Amino acid sequence: MRPSIATVIGAALLLSGCDSSGTRLPAAPGSGPVTDGYALSGKVTTSGRPAIGARVTVLEELPEPWTTTDDGGNYRIPGLPPSHIWGRTLVRFSQPGFFTEFTRTRIITDTRVDVVLDPLVVVTVGDVVRGSVSASDPKCAGQDYEDGACQRFAVIPPATGMLDITLTTTGAPTDAALDVVNAAGDAIAEFFGQPKRISLTARAGETWEIRVVIDRVAPVDFELRTVMR
Repeated sequence: MRPSIATVIGAALLLSGCDSSGTRLPAAPGSGPVTDGYALSGKVTTSGRPAIGARVTVLEELPEPWTTTDDGGNYRIPGLPPSHIWGRTLVRFSQPGFFTEFTRTRIITDTRVDVVLDPLVVVTVGDVVRGSVSASDPKCAGQDYEDGACQRFAVIPPATGMLDITLTTTGAPTDAALDVVNAAGDAIAEFFGQPKRISLTARAGETWEIRVVIDRVAPVDFELRTVMR
């Protein structure tokens, strides 16, 4: 029997070192040597060119360490704790005009992560978007712990108000998730129901990323609607 998305998320939370509320658990005794921290570094590019000034943020740590890329697209964040035993550290890469990327990496030594940012695909609020998403589509992360194939779009509200986003899919509703990422890179997700809906307060000119995510091999047809009210 195929596990539900809720089961998968719960297992991922434990593997990432968090309890069911998302609170990070203490490291297990003897999980690694005492260290002053490791460095996360790498390069961020867009269409083969350096992404200058992209923000790189290590999530799930308080306060969240972050930096921006230099003129060569390079970044370095020193002094990071090792990833929780069996877990991986969540890192967010963001820059205006490009889709936000999330990646998990196991930090048990100095670690390098290179990332490519893709330009936003902007759709007009009020338009209906129909398409299909399958396992052959690019991978992207959603609400921190979800990782799967996805199609993604961006909307820029023309006015301030409530933005309603509705996703309808074919097949079992638990095979797909609706993820929304705001300009700060914070994610909201809806895993349950048919259709799936997210309502949020949006400001005029603000960019919202929308991801249609699946975790199965067979293609899923979808219809995406965005409405201002």
